[in-house]
Amino acid sequence: MIAFAIARAKRILLISFPLPVTRENLQRLDAERSAVIRREGAMDMIVDFSASPAVAIPSRLTHERVAVPSSVPGFRPVYVAPFDELFSSLRMWAIPHDDPGVQIVRSLDLAFAELGVAPGEFEPLDASEMAGERFYGRT
Repeated sequence: MIAFAIARAKRILLISFPLPVTRENLQRLDAERSAVIRREGAMDMIVDFSASPAVAIPSRLTHERVAVPSSVPGFRPVYVAPFDELFSSLRMWAIPHDDPGVQIVRSLDLAFAELGVAPGEFEPLDASEMAGERFYGRT
């Protein structure tokens, strides 16, 4: 399950992504993140892939993702990718991507430092609110 938390005082969204990096799971991430942003507004963001199982990521998928516009234009997205293959794929994706502020780091601590936030500042989003049909735009 993809989990979301917010540091409201600093306007930073933390997304924990424990799923394998596949086209379908990234589309799910896109949809759920968009729903959160519609509800909470755009903000700086950390997407943590630390719990995602290491899988082979096709270069075609990396190239397809370049065409996906930034979900938070004008804000700072930081991606946590501790595994070499995912780290490399995200770096390849970031080079031609439309958002020059993208940061790719190896640990969640580095992501927190990049945005000047501490783990205790985050509060989880209520999963029951996010489970509703309306939240996901399927009304």
